[in-house]
Amino acid sequence: MIALESGLKSIRELPPLRRGLMLGGCVLVVCLAMYLAVRPMISTWQDARQWRELAHQTSLKPPRPLNAERLQTLAAARQIVLTRVEQVEGRWQLQGELDQALGLQQLMRAVQEQGAVVEQWHLSRQHKGLSFRLQVADGAVRP
Repeated sequence: MIALESGLKSIRELPPLRRGLMLGGCVLVVCLAMYLAVRPMISTWQDARQWRELAHQTSLKPPRPLNAERLQTLAAARQIVLTRVEQVEGRWQLQGELDQALGLQQLMRAVQEQGAVVEQWHLSRQHKGLSFRLQVADGAVRP
């Protein structure tokens, strides 16, 4: 108690400018301490909010099984001509032609977004463009 009284007395004896600077410094230290105390709570709240939004955006519906029509639609949307679409033991064998390799990459990504697994692929140059072979497994069949 005596130390507090002597500390207050020494502060009162300071010139007004120094007292103002001392008060400003104390306010700054208190603000920084409050920020350090509150920051983890704000971070936790933001993380929880982001997870809720992500859970709301993604629906955990089971993937629909692939069929020949959906594969044709996915390919046509990327300017790919499928010359063969065949299902063998839950795996789809696709062959086709395209102008740019990027189209095959986009097709593989689209198939994966449908819940399927790209097991094998082969791309070769032909006289009029590119040809490819692709083996895809439905989401239920894993390699």
